[in-house]
Amino acid sequence: DHVRGCVASALAKIGSEKAEKLLIKLRHAEKPEVRRKAIMALKEIPSEQVHQTLIEALEDHDESVRNSAAIAIGELGLRAAERKLIQIVANETPDVQMSILFALGEMHAEQSVDVVTRLLKSSHKGVAQQAASALSKIRSDKALSGLIAVLEEGNPELRWSVVEALGE
Repeated sequence: DHVRGCVASALAKIGSEKAEKLLIKLRHAEKPEVRRKAIMALKEIPSEQVHQTLIEALEDHDESVRNSAAIAIGELGLRAAERKLIQIVANETPDVQMSILFALGEMHAEQSVDVVTRLLKSSHKGVAQQAASALSKIRSDKALSGLIAVLEEGNPELRWSVVEALGE
């Protein structure tokens, strides 16, 4: 599996059409680690088919693959994934939620403000902090209103996260 992961990384650097097809095929490998490495490699190849593959990976049964897909989507600022990310974020594990929030922030996803604002109240500290960071990156009036509300009534730890997020 380690060898397949290294091959996936090398293929991404080559960047040929054959490499793209092989990486997309590895995205459906049996082992989650191979699928995860294929996702991380695919983000290096700019193509519509790769973007669609990354979005599809958000539905993988393995949490680490979904997590990697969300991070890759965020790093690419892949706006085509915005609706899907909004749909799935509430029902995800905290780790994947944090990656989705990262992605929504990176793409300045204004349509996500309501869902992200609700996650400010998450009992998971990391999720709440990442929600604050995402809202600060979105920077719409509605997003800033949500952050201001936390400053006025939120818990002290989250208030500090909001202050840090606004300072970014």
